[in-house]
Amino acid sequence: MYRRHPSPLELGAYFDGEPVDGVSEHIARCRKCRESLDELRGVRSAVRGELDLTDGSARRRARWTVALIPVAAAVALLVAVSAPPGGLPVTRVENADESAVAPASVPDFAPNEPSEGATASTAPADVRTGRTAAPAVGRGTTSGGSGASTAGANAPAQAGTDSGPSAGASSPKTVPGRSTAVAAAGSGGRIAAPPSGPLRLGVPVPTRGPSSGEGDEVLRAVRAVVDRANSTGGVSGRPVELVLVPTDDDTARADALGRVDALVGGFATDVPSGLPWVMPADVAPTGPDVAAGELAAEDAGAALGSDLAARSSDTRMVGAIVAAGPDAGLATGLAKSVPVQQVEAATDTSCDQEMVALRKRDVAALALAVPPDLARRCVAAAARIGWRPSGGLLLAPSAVYAHFERDLVAQGARSAVALSAPNTDESGTNRFHQAAPGCESYRSLVSFAAAELALDAARSANGLLTLAAVRDRHWHTDLYDIDGGRHTTSHVVAIRFGRWANTAPSRSSGPPTRRGVVVPPGGIVAWAVDEPSLL
Repeated sequence: MYRRHPSPLELGAYFDGEPVDGVSEHIARCRKCRESLDELRGVRSAVRGELDLTDGSARRRARWTVALIPVAAAVALLVAVSAPPGGLPVTRVENADESAVAPASVPDFAPNEPSEGATASTAPADVRTGRTAAPAVGRGTTSGGSGASTAGANAPAQAGTDSGPSAGASSPKTVPGRSTAVAAAGSGGRIAAPPSGPLRLGVPVPTRGPSSGEGDEVLRAVRAVVDRANSTGGVSGRPVELVLVPTDDDTARADALGRVDALVGGFATDVPSGLPWVMPADVAPTGPDVAAGELAAEDAGAALGSDLAARSSDTRMVGAIVAAGPDAGLATGLAKSVPVQQVEAATDTSCDQEMVALRKRDVAALALAVPPDLARRCVAAAARIGWRPSGGLLLAPSAVYAHFERDLVAQGARSAVALSAPNTDESGTNRFHQAAPGCESYRSLVSFAAAELALDAARSANGLLTLAAVRDRHWHTDLYDIDGGRHTTSHVVAIRFGRWANTAPSRSSGPPTRRGVVVPPGGIVAWAVDEPSLL
């Protein structure tokens, strides 16, 4: 039961030292109730003879204070007679100045049916972030840290409440901007009260240099999602705050990382172990603290290999220049569908010799399974000898984030990524441009989707954003399909007139079939086929 002010019985009991839940917080905010307490203190002082009557104001206070003695005695008598043996009943109180009060009783919810192999964990988690209590240590964005605990994995994902309509597991339709989520694993129990204070989302971006303009795009994209959430009451009553995490200022970055609940989208940067990162808009962040990361180079290679096999009957080998690093997986993925001839390259090579060697072998296509800076040198080397194989140029996802679309000699090259190209005429990308006008980069689109996923995951866990809330459900919107914290789809994109674009009207392979998962109509597409070579 909620009241604007505590009753005289409750106020009297509180004055006598009895614990009455909520009254002390109310008094701290309510001037009228503090004046009532001052009157009771004056009565007690008058009875004990403790008033100082040497000045006129004190004598005037004493006259009306003494007049209240019979009233105070009657209140005390009523409290003594009416109070039950266990003390006064606990009553929550609030007034217009109080922002939010926890529910009087904790509602029950039906526990999710655990999936095969799912295990429960009892490790303690931080109340504010859901992260385990292990001390944070530095984590590089390329490895994720071998000693890092899985952030949020020990906090069970629970169904929650939120302001405004929500598309849940029972709905067979996709609501724009809101995931359709079905629990795949969870823990029984009760829903905890929403954490106090705002939900702070950090967005790593550069603030200086040539990438700062794209950083502004990323911030505007995430801001559009945050503003929309706050306009409907936040997340489970919690306001959402956007925190800029500068990637080019170590001191400011460390301060910002210490204040956020999780990271969403943004550029690669070093972050402490245990901090959740939802859908980084970069290929470098990996490891146990990352959920819904970009396609790995090997997965992109598998998609490109299937696309290449579907669009051409050429049985010649694909030539791949390979260098050490995560992009080397592109050649491994291609080999799952097409024959691949690899040529090893040093990271400091000009790529001239490697390009001549592959040209002599008459390969059907050229794959660059190398870091972006080396890939640029290899593309330039191919241009110097005037060579482009009929099957085209195949690049790792890192090339999309490195803006190869700006390189004239890279026009027509193809890659594969988790989301559609930003300029595709689809419901999700159109909604993105309407919400964040002027944001054109793929990185800003991914950051927009990351913010939506993070807030939907927090809604499902009653305002608490953890990696478990993301990984224990199947999320589907008009921008992404994510199951178990991994993208289930890939999109083959090509550089056309200085922009990345989907290569053809796409078809969907469908997300993995799982009992109880709702797959709404118009699902996310997989790789594209049946388009003539652009080269």
